[in-house]
Amino acid sequence: MQIRNLTGIRGIAALWVALYHFQATAVVVTLPLGPIVGGGAIGVDIFFVLSGFILALTYAPRFALRVSAFSLYYKFIARRFARIYPLHLATFLLILLFWGVAVRAGYDFQGAVQNDLLSALCNLFMVHAWGLLRELGWNSPSWSVSAEWFAYLAVFPCCVLLLRHWSIGRVLGLSMALWVAFVAYVFVVHGGQLAEVNTDGALRIVPEFIGGYAVYRIVNDRPRRRRGLALICAALAGLATVLLMPAALPLLLPAVLLMMAGLYDGGRWVDSLFGNRVIVWLGEISYSIYMLHVFVLIAANQLVRRLGLAPSTPHALLILGSECAVAMAAGALGYYLLECPARARLTRILFSRRHDTVDTRVTATLRTGAVK
Repeated sequence: MQIRNLTGIRGIAALWVALYHFQATAVVVTLPLGPIVGGGAIGVDIFFVLSGFILALTYAPRFALRVSAFSLYYKFIARRFARIYPLHLATFLLILLFWGVAVRAGYDFQGAVQNDLLSALCNLFMVHAWGLLRELGWNSPSWSVSAEWFAYLAVFPCCVLLLRHWSIGRVLGLSMALWVAFVAYVFVVHGGQLAEVNTDGALRIVPEFIGGYAVYRIVNDRPRRRRGLALICAALAGLATVLLMPAALPLLLPAVLLMMAGLYDGGRWVDSLFGNRVIVWLGEISYSIYMLHVFVLIAANQLVRRLGLAPSTPHALLILGSECAVAMAAGALGYYLLECPARARLTRILFSRRHDTVDTRVTATLRTGAVK
């Protein structure tokens, strides 16, 4: 099942994160980009809540059936691994190649990062956001992939096997309690800078993923409405407050939860803004945009330095626009040439006839509506 609005928001979030990182380009940093671009790191938090929501929409009904939970869990993990790992591995190998060339040339193109053997192993096993490292390394945005992997392995099973027996109020209360504890951690350990929560990003995704699951429980418990615009407006007001007032960080998760409910409900204006063909296409290639935009940033920085461009506003705007366009083009190429083919091939390798049979049983049961 594809809900176009939820796909569309992925593309917006990916470009938001890319814009946030593109500020680091030597010339673009002179632009008065304001708090919207400066707060682009919270695009990752939209991804995390969205993951909990959309995966619950897709898989939670299956775990409520009288079939093997282990087989369903294997199927879930195998599909998620096939979804995220090929591109993660490819970008890691590519950044490793870039790093090797830079070292031989005597140039540290990434700055202060932990590009060592331990970091490489943690990246390969997707555990580099589990608190094992002190600094980001290699393809640094992939820390969120590691956090997602943690949620797939540990948080998702808790949601669909344990929390499904809780009331909606208790699930939402758990999410909010964990979020408040996490926000306290951000202020105590990171000085209130949410963007610095990366190598410990597994902590960041737990309340947000559960919050996404809570939204699923809420919308699944009532008929789908077509009045999402009011919820979207409330969500945007909450996000604006967080961007303008860093101390309002506790409002971030409630605002994103409202956004997910509004996108799901839809409506004429919501569907036009978030569900149109262009935005949905950006959502489809969003993972590739996210994973490849650092290479665009590296190339832009090199170009700016070598050409000696003056820090003028026209140059900055030109570079910023070019970076966004190239990032989208790179995302499209990565999606069609690597992400989709590799996912399909790895899926065929991971699934045996036995698991295909279980999936057939699950689908048949869902169609008959025979749930516990």
